[in-house]
Amino acid sequence: MRALNLLFAFLFIAIFSIETTSAQEDGFKPIFDGKTLDGWKGLDGYWSVEDETIVGQTTAENPLKDNTFLIWQGGELKDFELRFKFRISNTEGANSGVQFRCTQEPDGHMIGYQADIDSAGSWLGCLYDEKTGRKLICDRGQKVVINKSGERSKETVGNKEEIFEQIDLAVFNDYVISAVGNRITLTVNGIRTVDLTDNEEGEFDLSGLLGLQLHTGPPMKVEFKELRLKEINSEKTSPPATSSKGVADNSDFEALFDGKSLDGWSGDEKLWSVVDGAIVGTTTAETKLKANQFLVWDGGEVDDFVLKTKFRVSGTPRANSGIQFRSTQHEDGHLSGYQADIDRSGKYIGITYSEKTGRGILCQRGERTTIRSKKDRDIEKVTDPAELLKKIDMDGWNEMEVHAVGNRMTVKINGHVTSEVIDEEAEQFAAKGVVGLQIHVGPPMKIEFKDILLKRLK
Repeated sequence: MRALNLLFAFLFIAIFSIETTSAQEDGFKPIFDGKTLDGWKGLDGYWSVEDETIVGQTTAENPLKDNTFLIWQGGELKDFELRFKFRISNTEGANSGVQFRCTQEPDGHMIGYQADIDSAGSWLGCLYDEKTGRKLICDRGQKVVINKSGERSKETVGNKEEIFEQIDLAVFNDYVISAVGNRITLTVNGIRTVDLTDNEEGEFDLSGLLGLQLHTGPPMKVEFKELRLKEINSEKTSPPATSSKGVADNSDFEALFDGKSLDGWSGDEKLWSVVDGAIVGTTTAETKLKANQFLVWDGGEVDDFVLKTKFRVSGTPRANSGIQFRSTQHEDGHLSGYQADIDRSGKYIGITYSEKTGRGILCQRGERTTIRSKKDRDIEKVTDPAELLKKIDMDGWNEMEVHAVGNRMTVKINGHVTSEVIDEEAEQFAAKGVVGLQIHVGPPMKIEFKDILLKRLK
């Protein structure tokens, strides 16, 4: 009888364990088949599959000049939890990590959050911001809150060295990445290593790509297996947040357009009207514009802000428009200053332009530009402009965001950064100015704007 009772007890524990594990994994799906790299893309010669494990490896004969990444092809992730097991060789300087909510440069480099992994214990379990300038944003054993201006408040919630002692590099360890809204947590072997709330305007990301990193340095090997992903319905599980990628909620935003009239705006009523809840700027064959025309918001000058709107442009390929910001209004009604450009040909859409100042194009689509003087500009290629163009619907509505914080101005379309300017040219930089919409001289065209929202950051 005792043996029978022990058998029933054993069966009960086994069934309970299976049910508990099943419940814990509810909603998770595997993103690695354990056999091939199908669904992943990376640099040949560095990634392979061995014993149901993704392996990233460098050797003395096959080193890396730059960090390289194996990118999951399932598209951009928003709110999620990722669970996996990892092992890294005990080589001095061995370094890796998991990138998430990232963008990708034309050369394949990923930019954004990284759940760090290394052999020395300096970085393992930390949260790093790859190639953004922010670098280490939350150390192991910390709880960090970053405010809108980038200031950080830190609280120590665990001993960095004691946590590392719980990680055995000779075996596989469990890693969990949770990203919900603007809060990110990392857990290694059941121990919370990082708790970050990231509110920094123009920096934090609510969506992006997922990838595995292989770092430059001495010959090394990193292994990943049992990668399981659960995408979370953020509308049900996370509070609203404002993102530097993608259009977020409308809390703290004021509507600049009532959807019915041009109240609060000034411009030529022959050119501007309201149709079906949208501000419409139209020129016809009979319209003879001698200069660009503007519809100016009457709310006064704005300094640091986030502006969100939806736009649609139609007409010939030469149809051109834009959103003026931090601009100066002249007696003839013309605006001069920064412009988030819009056109139908695809040549200018998403760039940052300087209207009627003599500076012309400040930043092309897909670039990040630091301007020190008219002839001194650092231009960094960030994203393939052709790929960004593919994400814009030339026949339908698109979402645009303009961020202006200090001397950094960022333009985004449909959640993707199209241009970023750091303006250090003292004689030209404008810290504040008016907001307006443009109709460009040229052939007949129509530009439409709706859901125009502004959030002041000061």
